[in-house]
Amino acid sequence: MAALELIGYTQKETKDLISQISLLLDNLEFAKDVVWITHDAFVTVVDFKGVKKPFLRIYTRSQDRANVLITHINFLCSIEVIYIGISVLKEKVLIFK
Repeated sequence: MAALELIGYTQKETKDLISQISLLLDNLEFAKDVVWITHDAFVTVVDFKGVKKPFLRIYTRSQDRANVLITHINFLCSIEVIYIGISVLKEKVLIFK
């Protein structure tokens, strides 16, 4: 499953982007596994200078799926990817005397 979260868009922009992206992803084999995360209240995302910078965040366990999604939609919006998974940390213990 991949979750696509639209952040910093108005309700109209969100609705339009979902329609556009859904059409672009419709024939992917995992399209039925894509879910949307939207925000009922308008969330503003601005850069350091106060310029509006909305973006789409992809949550996924699969780097391959993320790459496919990016390839299909990167011309529409800025994209951030968060890979979900379990990473095993190897601890190193240093003892100083």
